[in-house]
This record gives sequence, structure tokens and C-alpha cells, in this order.
Amino acid sequence: MKADNTRAYVKNLPDFFDPEVFHKLENDCYKAGCSGTVIDYSEFPAAEYRYFERLCGVYNKFSHKEISLEDAKAQKLIFYKDYRNDLAQYLKYSEICKNHQEVVKATETLCTALCKMAVKLPNEVSEAFKTALKIVSAARGEDVTEKTVLRNMEGVQK
Repeated sequence: MKADNTRAYVKNLPDFFDPEVFHKLENDCYKAGCSGTVIDYSEFPAAEYRYFERLCGVYNKFSHKEISLEDAKAQKLIFYKDYRNDLAQYLKYSEICKNHQEVVKATETLCTALCKMAVKLPNEVSEAFKTALKIVSAARGEDVTEKTVLRNMEGVQK
């Protein structure tokens, strides 16, 4: 997974994508869990918050002999798998939102151009129509509509 710098909206967040930093946080969880305290993960993004909160809890149980070392390791693996899934979902959702914003921007740009277009009948109607088709295609995130309608128009004009 690639790093996503948009998650660093809170000051002084650790770089969770740096393996050394992540490992240090896991060690901090171990030390905190074994001493009956917790690390301050209150400002962490949701996926990291969930992972480290659960990890501190399992280390606390281990330190109080409520679970074995093997159980603690197994739970850590489950928590890490859940974390990676949470992160993948977040990154996928972020990409979808980014693509949607690009579509909105493209349609706004085309709509502005269409509204400013001085259309003289009948010569420039086809240009306005083509721009309107581009808007529809951009809003749908595809170019099939534009190409299909233009191809069909060419067939009618022949």
C-alpha cells in the first residue's frame, strides 16, 4: 500500500507507513500494556487507533497472565490483519473520493465553458452539443456516452 499523506491532518502524528516507527509503537504498546498503562493513541486515525488500542489490551491481558504468549501472538496477528484490511478500505475509499472530486471538477469546468459559449444557430450548435456530451460523460466517469452518441449522429447524417 502506498503512503497517504492526507491522513496527517493532526499535528505530530507518527509516520505509520515507516516500518521502524510502526515497530516502535508496537513496542511502546507492549511496555504500556505490561505496566498497566496505555500509549496516547487518541489522535491516531481510526485504523491505527483500533489496532494499537486492541494491542495494548492484549498485552495487558498477557502481563496479568490472563492469556498465554501464544494467544497474545495469535491475537496480534489477527489485529494486524484487521488493521491492514481497515487501511486498505480507507485507501480505497480515499481513491474513490478523489476520483469523484476530479469528475466534479471536470464537469464544472465543462459546464462553465458551455455557459460562456456564444452559440450562433445553426453553425455552433454542434459544438455546444459536443460539450454537453462531454459533461454527461465526465459526470458518469466514462467516455462511452459521448462516443456512442457522436457515432450515431454521424450515421444519421450520412
